[in-house]
Amino acid sequence: MGALLAPRALLHRELVRRAIALDLPLRDVGEDQPVLRKGGDPVRVEALLFDLAERFGVSASFIEYRLHRYKLVQ
Repeated sequence: MGALLAPRALLHRELVRRAIALDLPLRDVGEDQPVLRKGGDPVRVEALLFDLAERFGVSASFIEYRLHRYKLVQ
């Protein structure tokens, strides 16, 4: 059900777009698939989660779970 609300490809695209806008560090994991690097500024990470939650119409905790489930945070 979660994959229907926030599909991996769409969530990944929005994550990268918003992380760049918020100047959060990304990590290159190959195949042109950057992921969010752990340990970024907590205030900006929280802003990122809330931005993505609003974009997908879900809670910030749901987005955080999906990011970890999809391995988009390393």
